[in-house]
Amino acid sequence: MVWQLLALMPWSGCESGKKKKTGGMNQLGARIIGMILMAFIVVVLVLIVYRFIQAMDGEPKPNRPATPPTTRQQPPPEQPKNTDQNNDARYDFYQELAHRRAEVDAEIERKTEETNVITDMEGNYFRVQVGAFREKEQADRMRARMILRDYPVTIVQSGQFYLVQVGPYQEKAYAQTIQKRLQRQGVDTLLKAYVKSQ
Repeated sequence: MVWQLLALMPWSGCESGKKKKTGGMNQLGARIIGMILMAFIVVVLVLIVYRFIQAMDGEPKPNRPATPPTTRQQPPPEQPKNTDQNNDARYDFYQELAHRRAEVDAEIERKTEETNVITDMEGNYFRVQVGAFREKEQADRMRARMILRDYPVTIVQSGQFYLVQVGPYQEKAYAQTIQKRLQRQGVDTLLKAYVKSQ
C-alpha cells in the first residue's frame, strides 16, 4: 500500500496515469526517501510499544543523576527516657501474668476436686487413656490439660509409668464417643476396660 502511494507521488515519474520516460534517479530517490520514512515510522512504533510495555509492568525508568547526592541525614535527637513509666508498664505486665497464672491454678484445683469424687465405680467401667509417662510432672501437665477441657481425669500408677486416664464411663459406647472427640482434638488415645470382681 505504501509503495502504491509512493508511486503516485509527483517525483515518482508518474503523473495522472501517463508514463514519462525519465531518468532512473527520480525513482531511486523516491524509493530511498520512502525507505527512510518507513524506518523512522518503525523506530517510533517500537519506542511507543516499549514505553507502553514498561508502563504496564509498573517499572518506570528512573531519571537519576550520574552521581547520587552525598547529603547525610542527621539522626533525630534522642528524647530523654522516662524509666519510671517503662518500669511500671513492665511490672504491670508481670503482675498481670502472675494474676492470670493464679486464676488458672485455682481453676485446675477446683476441677481436680470435682473429678476426684467420681472415681469409685462398682462393676465394669471404661476409661480413655490419653498418656503414659515415666515422670509424674509430665502426667500432671497432661492431667491439667484434660481438666481444662472439662474431662474427668485420674492418674493411675502402673509399675514405673503414670497413666493419665479420662473417665470412668459405665457404657462402652459413651467412652468411644469421648475417645473420638479427643482424637479430633489431636490427642492420642487408648480405650481401656476395667472389670471389678465382686
